[in-house]
Amino acid sequence: PSFEPQNAASPVMNAASTNGDYEWIEEEYVPPPSQMPPEPRRYGDRSSGGEASAGRGRGRGSCDRPNAPRRDSDEFMVPAKDVAKIIGRGGSRIRELQDSSGARIWIRKDDGDNNYFETKVEVSGPEEARRKARELIDAIVHPPEEPACPGKSEEPLPLLDWAKLLAKSDEETKKRWASLAPIVKNFYVEDPRVACMPAAEAAAFRAENNNIVVKYLGPGGEPPADVATNPVRTFEEAFSNYPEILDEIYKNKFEKPSPIQSQAWPILLQGQDLIGIAQTGTGKTLAFLLPAMIHIDSQPVPREERKGPSCLILAPTRELAQQIEREAKKYNYRGIRCVCVYGGGSRREQIQTVNLGVEIVIATPGRLNDLVMNKIIDLNFVTFLVLDEADRMLDMGFE
Repeated sequence: PSFEPQNAASPVMNAASTNGDYEWIEEEYVPPPSQMPPEPRRYGDRSSGGEASAGRGRGRGSCDRPNAPRRDSDEFMVPAKDVAKIIGRGGSRIRELQDSSGARIWIRKDDGDNNYFETKVEVSGPEEARRKARELIDAIVHPPEEPACPGKSEEPLPLLDWAKLLAKSDEETKKRWASLAPIVKNFYVEDPRVACMPAAEAAAFRAENNNIVVKYLGPGGEPPADVATNPVRTFEEAFSNYPEILDEIYKNKFEKPSPIQSQAWPILLQGQDLIGIAQTGTGKTLAFLLPAMIHIDSQPVPREERKGPSCLILAPTRELAQQIEREAKKYNYRGIRCVCVYGGGSRREQIQTVNLGVEIVIATPGRLNDLVMNKIIDLNFVTFLVLDEADRMLDMGFE
């Protein structure tokens, strides 16, 4: 008797009666042509003997095939550099190509027609499937060019009206400055003895005090007539109208102004820009600190209404910034407070001090940029700016 299996792929066992017993003979089932399953679309299937398998089982990802030509197949060359794109990772791409086209694809890596630049590809199957497979491979080897941007015009760009742009920029700058708080710069009342100082006497004083040189960098090379440049010889000549400043100076037991102080105080108290050059330890810090304190306290906007510091002092290093802070804290003028912010210090403590309200911020460029970008320090109320050791900051790259 014949036993039909439930699974057509399993073997059929025919039984014959011999001496009352059954003898089982195992044969492979071959379905009729109408029931032949389609050959699976896999690439690189090989039997143990190196020949192509009959579609039974899954390939191991090899792309090599026997070199014998197949019926209903096409062969063509592709650039060797694109073979990996066609195969894909673990053969995923080539399987997609086979599934999409209905053709079988082999990469003939060991073919004698191959060379360093090209590799042969074979596709087999119906003509339509082969055509589609080749189109898909061509799309990989020669991807279509990206279409031009629809908004891109071949017409040349119009010329820019720089005069109009610059005028608009100047207008916006004026609007921004107009929105800021008003500022007063000149607080200097020249002592009569200094005002009456002859030019020869002023020159002799400068020569005796480290050979002070005064150079005006504005137009004409000479300062305007309304800018007083005579040096002061005593603290009283500089701060006679500010007795509290004099008291702080007396507390620190200074005898007389240093050369840089004698020449810088009259100019800074007038609100003029100044570049001061002097040796270390000659009193440069006090030369700008005392005018800064007078400037801060004398602005028309009350200090309690300002939302940020009035004086900003930039220093290139943490050590210099801390040194300036120690010097500033020696002088208690009308409750003016300062904070030193620098990288490497406690950021949280520095922010807490800033939020309590300060008039002077002493900072290194990096930490200042951090706090300004995070809107912790508002620079809109800064009206007195000091760049201590500016040349060194430029050398360090803080443009």
